[in-house]
Order: sequence, then structure tokens, then C-alpha cells
Amino acid sequence: MSKIPSIAILATILILSVIGNIILGYMLWDAKQPEVLAIVNQEKITKDTLADRLLARNKEEQLNAIVEEILIEQQAKKEGITVREDEITKRLQEVKESLGGDELFQRFLTDSKLKESDLKDSIRHNLYLEKIVLSQVDINDTDVVNYFEANRELFQAPELRLVSHIFNTDETAIKKAYAELVRGEKFTVVAEEYSLDPGTNKEGGLIGWMSRADEWVGVTETAFQLGKGSFSAPKKSEYGWHIVYVSDIREASNPEFKDIKDKVGQSYVDYIVDKMRDSVIQSLKSYSNISINI
Repeated sequence: MSKIPSIAILATILILSVIGNIILGYMLWDAKQPEVLAIVNQEKITKDTLADRLLARNKEEQLNAIVEEILIEQQAKKEGITVREDEITKRLQEVKESLGGDELFQRFLTDSKLKESDLKDSIRHNLYLEKIVLSQVDINDTDVVNYFEANRELFQAPELRLVSHIFNTDETAIKKAYAELVRGEKFTVVAEEYSLDPGTNKEGGLIGWMSRADEWVGVTETAFQLGKGSFSAPKKSEYGWHIVYVSDIREASNPEFKDIKDKVGQSYVDYIVDKMRDSVIQSLKSYSNISINI
């Protein structure tokens, strides 16, 4: 689905920034865990084996990412740049909104095996970089307006629907699920009991926000025939049976600049930061004393 560019870029940067922390986290394995983590045909996988293999994969890229983070933090300190907690909270809220709200944000954290504190750390780092870049460039209203006019399509949003579904390969089971819904049972409860989709059944069948461009067999077409708060009768696809539920609808939008001036401005800042990131980091490296020992 389409997002306001500044939020999409921010979310992408956060995800990439946290990946390295996930991998390194495995190396700091809890001492309470057993020494032998698994046995495969009598071959033992120990904590050391796991750490060694994780470190061997992309170790140079991971170490370089940490070096760059430290360089940015050092430069921010040198320039007297600080990041306030309210700035972090504001950006975190933007990420939540870009993902579709608190429920989908929590699912994102669970699926990614992340903590909210991980994202806050990444936001802080990205804000340091943003402020360093902005100290080197001048951005005026004309730049922002021109950016908007050249990228209008990025700020347009298609009609979106918040969709859940129940999937089952058995016609009898799907009819039982439908009968419970007709009797007034909550969709989430029925989905958890009857849906065979492992990606959504533990989430009450929630798929997320969908546009007409999202190609989900047995779901998308039906979803855009339903009204808000309604569910479909069982319908068969090539994979099995589906019941589709639409809990919310966002109308398509084609906003004017005056209506989203702040969002366009942040999007333009994100664009400039992304464009200048490599050159800023290379400049920092060029006059820093860095010793790599791997």
C-alpha cells in the first residue's frame, strides 16, 4: 500500500539499523541457556557454534555498521547536537501510524523479534544523522514545494481497507465458522478457532491495510465489495474457503501541499539525509583514526 514517503523511509531505515543488533544479540546468549543448544545426527550445536556462525556471516558489514553509528554519535557530540525524548516519541508515533496503528505495530515488533526500545535507539541514531546533515545544508520553502510538485504521486493514497479473514480448506468447517459469525460471535474469536492461515489465525485473522493492488487470492476482491464492519459469506478460491471481514476503510486521497506541508517537509528532509548519508560518513571516516582487526 502507499505511504507518506517520509514515514516509509524512516521505517526502512529503522529495520535495517536494528538487524545488526539482532544478530549480535545472539552472541550474548543468556548464561542460563544450556551449553548444547541442539543435536543433529549426534553432532552438537553449542552456544559457541551459534555465535561463531552468526559472526562469520556478514561480519565485516555488521562491524562497519557499528563503526558508522559510533562516528555519527561522536560527531553529534562534537557539534553539541542532542536528541530530546519528545522528538523520539514523535517519530515512534509516526512509525506506528505508518504501520496501521498500535495493533499492527505490536505485530511488527513480535514478527521482527524486536523491542520498542530497539526502535527508539535507532530513531535516536537517525535523528543524530539528520541533524548533522541539516547543519550542512539550507532548506527553504521553495525547495520543499518543488519536491512536492515533482513527486505528487508519492503523496497520493489509494482507498485502503483494514481486512481480516478466516481460511479453511474444509467446506463444513467454514460453514460452521460463518454460522457462528451470523449468531453474533466476534470475528477474532471465530478466526482463532477455525482459520488455518498460520500467519493470521493467532491474530484474530487480521491481515492489515490492503489496497486494490494487493493480490491476495480469495480476499482482495471480496474485501472491496464489503462495507465497513461487514463480513462476507464463505467464498471458494483455488486454495480453499474464505470469509472476509472489513473493520475500517480509508478513502483515497490526493492532498494539496497546504494540507500536508509538514509531512512533505519531513519527507524532503529524509530525501536529503538519504542522499547525503554516504558522503557524510565517508567524510567522518577520512579524518578519524579507525583500526579494524578482523
